[in-house]
Amino acid sequence: DLYIANVDGSLHARVTDDPNSDRDPDWSPDGEKLTFMSNRDGNWDIYTVKVDGSNLTRLTDDGAMNGSPRWSPDGEDITYWSYSNGQMDVVRVSADGKPMAGLISDFGWAMNPSWSPDGTMIAFSSSRDGTSGIYVMNADGTNQTRIIGSIRSNSDPQWSPNGNRIAFVSDRDEELGNGAIYTMDLDGTNVVRLT
Repeated sequence: DLYIANVDGSLHARVTDDPNSDRDPDWSPDGEKLTFMSNRDGNWDIYTVKVDGSNLTRLTDDGAMNGSPRWSPDGEDITYWSYSNGQMDVVRVSADGKPMAGLISDFGWAMNPSWSPDGTMIAFSSSRDGTSGIYVMNADGTNQTRIIGSIRSNSDPQWSPNGNRIAFVSDRDEELGNGAIYTMDLDGTNVVRLT
């Protein structure tokens, strides 16, 4: 189930109540709704709900496994990954549930979409070029560009609030043995390990 709380951990409030799994929530820009993935209807699908638990809306019902939904900065759209028939794509859907538009179609496990703060670009991870990389593209799916890649894992890109850098998880430093958090410029330079 999903819960919300103040930053200091006080005032816990339950948002969803279902015996199945609700996970990976993301706040709407206006702070009034959450989008999340759930298997409450048998498949992993994308939902929205008001933070008071009302107005639960199922956005996907396509037989695919769908996850990691992320609101666009203007609150109009949601991107997520979708897995079906051995292929994982990044998909964009209107926040009110209008038909989906595929942004990427490849067998390179395109996933973990993240909107730039101004809503003009989306970062995502993929192995489409044979190695694990972080890519950026225009919000309409054009101009897909790999900005960093290696034989090691690179995933979960997140934009900085000013849009100048991208944080990501990688196990690029073998001595770590686990994933660590890094940041980089938008062209893949100035990589800094944070953890």
